[in-house]
Amino acid sequence: MKPSLVYCCPVEACGAEYAELTQRFVSTFLEYPPGYGYELVVVSNGGPPSSETQDLLAPLSARFIEHDNSGKDVGAFQFASSQLTSELAVFFGVSTYFRGSGWLKRMVDSFQRHGDTLYGAMGNQGEAAHKVWPHIRTSGFWMSPRLMNHYPIKVTRDDQRYEFEHGATGLTSWILNQGKRAWVVTFNDECHVALCDLLHNGFHNRDQSDLLVGDRMSCPPYYKCL
Repeated sequence: MKPSLVYCCPVEACGAEYAELTQRFVSTFLEYPPGYGYELVVVSNGGPPSSETQDLLAPLSARFIEHDNSGKDVGAFQFASSQLTSELAVFFGVSTYFRGSGWLKRMVDSFQRHGDTLYGAMGNQGEAAHKVWPHIRTSGFWMSPRLMNHYPIKVTRDDQRYEFEHGATGLTSWILNQGKRAWVVTFNDECHVALCDLLHNGFHNRDQSDLLVGDRMSCPPYYKCL
């Protein structure tokens, strides 16, 4: 198996900010090797990649595809998934960075052990008062492209992204409603999403040192709800 790694790289305002985030993605990728073979697919979201972006990602030998930025990161993930023939895809937002070596091997091992369902490096048990359902966070999540392509709602508007991540009709809810489990996986543990806040040094517990990947919400200041 050769997983596809899908990295969403926006082409819009705040270019300097996105360049810094992409640089962190690349530098931590090189600092913490994935431990497993892969292909990297970069979704240039909103137009062709700039020469700066191509230069930043050159050390990782990425293949670029273009998306029109509809639905932002989630729209890009769905578009990329529709183009893939790999058995497994791992999806990363622009602010994703890596926390330790062997992260991809850990992802692949979990997929091979538990089968064709939804996995993530970070999850949330939900908060009913805010209409947040238990969910896998959409930074550093993985599943087969085949399964992703069967999700029945195409995300084309910005506001749909939140429902996709943590809503009653979102990706995690859709998986659970099929009788499948959604797994949160760290370097040393894994559990059903409904128990993920208990993971030792996970996203919502202690110092987050066991996370496979992080993103903007695993950097100070920390966010507790979503």
